Amino acid sequence: MILRGDDMNTFKYQNKKNKNYFEGWYTRFTTKDNLNIAVIFAITKDIKNPHSFIQVFKENDDKCIYLSFKTNDFSFADDKVTIGKNSLSKDQIILDHEDISCNVSFTNQDTLDQNGGHPSAMGFLHKAPLECFQEVIFLEAFAKGSFSLKGKTYEIKSKGYMEKTFGDNFPSRWIWIQSNYNKDNAKISFSIGLIPILFFKVKGFFLLLKINNELLRFSSYNLSRIKVKRVNEGIIIIIKKGKHKIVILPRSIDPVTLVGPRKNGEMTLDVFESIKSTATVQHFIKKELVYEGVFENVGYENMY
Repeated sequence: MILRGDDMNTFKYQNKKNKNYFEGWYTRFTTKDNLNIAVIFAITKDIKNPHSFIQVFKENDDKCIYLSFKTNDFSFADDKVTIGKNSLSKDQIILDHEDISCNVSFTNQDTLDQNGGHPSAMGFLHKAPLECFQEVIFLEAFAKGSFSLKGKTYEIKSKGYMEKTFGDNFPSRWIWIQSNYNKDNAKISFSIGLIPILFFKVKGFFLLLKINNELLRFSSYNLSRIKVKRVNEGIIIIIKKGKHKIVILPRSIDPVTLVGPRKNGEMTLDVFESIKSTATVQHFIKKELVYEGVFENVGYENMY
């Protein structure tokens, strides 16, 4: 069964399938002294090992902390995900589990519907028969609170980010880039994956780039074109649409090993994600360079 992403515009639990399915919410924030932290709330309905779980990791970790719970420990009500004593909403994250605790609120959220255009990052493709869907809940918010791990407490007073992914399989290859740390207050959220359609695998992607309070959208659904080239030990991404050209040059720094879904939501895939990478972004209009900026605290996965 291939699922459809109907009404995928909000934080809400989509719950598209009763088995062989995953759904997860990804949240990122930074301590006052600039240490990056990411948290994932999720559920897998893989018939081999159904369970809910939370992944927690910091930028300097070798691998994530994976907290496994029973499926009936998971619930969604009143726009809030609850797993055991832990909860996540658009406005707050609470962790209460042995040597991990967190209470962080999110205010002043910058969402896609506030920027005009389609509220879904995937545009009309959020209704396509795809294996995997990805949505940006907010490009940026003000995160404030505290995070404690193994007796050490960090003050959170920073920018935050939130997105979600759901479906029955990750793409066979993908790249993900996200940051809202830039001296010009620019923001970027980018994702590309090889996705199966009929008997073919095609490149599905979106780029949300906010510069000078203007949100630029490039995607498979608006006839944008993309090239991913290998350069030395890294990559360069070139995206074109009409008179616009975007060039992204990411640099991976100290990736952490996470756990991701394979076919049917089976949580056995090693995913390598850095949350302290950098990326240089250039915007050209008719070959004229109109913007160049460096992003820091970049979330970066290169599984391409």
